[in-house]
Amino acid sequence: MHAADDASFQQQQERLAHEVAQIERIVAAAARGEQDDMDDRSGDLSLPGRLLYELRRREDAGFLFQERLKALNEITIALSRIDTFDSLCWHAVKYGIDQLGFDRLSLWFVNLEQRQMIGSYGVDEGGEVRDERGLRWSYAETYIEDFIDGKTEASLANDDAPIYNNRSEIIGHGWHISAPMLHSERFVGVLTADNYLRKQPMRSYEPELLRLYGITVGHLTELARIREQAFAMRLEQERTRVLRQFIRDVGHDFRTPLSVINTNSFILTRLEDLVRRQSFADEIRGQVRYISRMLDSALEFIALDSDMVLNPTATDLRALLAELIAIHQTQGAAKNLIWTTDYDPSLTVTVDTHFMRRALVCLLENAVQYTPVGGCIRVGSARYSGEIGIRIEDNGIGMAADALDRIFEPMYRVNQARTERRSGLGLSIARRIVEAHGGRIVVRSAPGKGSRFEVILPAQDRG
Repeated sequence: MHAADDASFQQQQERLAHEVAQIERIVAAAARGEQDDMDDRSGDLSLPGRLLYELRRREDAGFLFQERLKALNEITIALSRIDTFDSLCWHAVKYGIDQLGFDRLSLWFVNLEQRQMIGSYGVDEGGEVRDERGLRWSYAETYIEDFIDGKTEASLANDDAPIYNNRSEIIGHGWHISAPMLHSERFVGVLTADNYLRKQPMRSYEPELLRLYGITVGHLTELARIREQAFAMRLEQERTRVLRQFIRDVGHDFRTPLSVINTNSFILTRLEDLVRRQSFADEIRGQVRYISRMLDSALEFIALDSDMVLNPTATDLRALLAELIAIHQTQGAAKNLIWTTDYDPSLTVTVDTHFMRRALVCLLENAVQYTPVGGCIRVGSARYSGEIGIRIEDNGIGMAADALDRIFEPMYRVNQARTERRSGLGLSIARRIVEAHGGRIVVRSAPGKGSRFEVILPAQDRG
């Protein structure tokens, strides 16, 4: 062996020994959880340089993964406080891109009967959350079937996949991850992510992070769906109960006037005395008017659920109450009622005058109905902190405590013998209107001591 070859061999041996020493130092520092004090060697293609770069890359990824897991815990708490299914889905996508660092996300829910994936919310090509609830695609012969069959619960990652828009058009290529959304080990949907926007390479922890997020979102969305289904069922049951009660009550209330109309109509065909014929005809007309009022109240009550659009304006409370009192003084003149007032003439309320007038009419009619001949009705107002009260008080028959819990129910009457010529919907109508204004009705009553109904409304904003 020549001297030059010996020198070259010796240099290689020394360089190798130096690299081995460097590797040993790097590995020892990594084992201790310490940073090696060597300069950044990301551009160093030597074995120690590549090893150091890889160790640091993995350390950075591990640290970032831990930070993302902390964020996932905070997101889980935030999502668990959201009640509605759609809002939960929207926020799941929003939190995923804002706090977990994903580029684009989409939520899809499985429909086993139709063998389709149903869209929810996703991120558009501009980075904004968009509504994808009208989208759907067949999962037949796709990876979704493996998720459904439980063959895998791991995320499926592809480093080079076509990226689609919401019209199923390819808009680019990049990485794509699909993670199953699970609820008690049952597949309920899939959470997908891609890198269309920033074109960043897939981080090593992202498939696992998306898998964990899919489990979280799947569990919470399914609970929200169950809650909404249970609420819808209770609501439907309540509607059925109210409808059944309404039909029963209306049938009972209509039976008497219809019977009177039927009887008097028959008698009219047999009478020749014009005076008596007129009397029976008047009775028929009275019964028809009563039925008409009942139907009007029923239709009004139903319309308040869907057709009530408020147009609030500043309203002089004194003028409104004076107008309504004058009307009811005339209507209740036969009972010789005594009316007194005690209201602040400077008070103004911001209300829809049409609807609020209707609500107060219902309360005044109720007072007139249950106040005996010669009784007293007192109408007043009060200013509270941030609120205004409108009081209608009578010294009528009053109500027991158990009746107070039910007087706002549709068709409920304190006199269950149903001898009152009223629809039983007035107080229900009044409450719906007042609550639509952000207010409430407070009732105080006792048998034989009269009743006081107070409408509490938000005070006019002076700012």
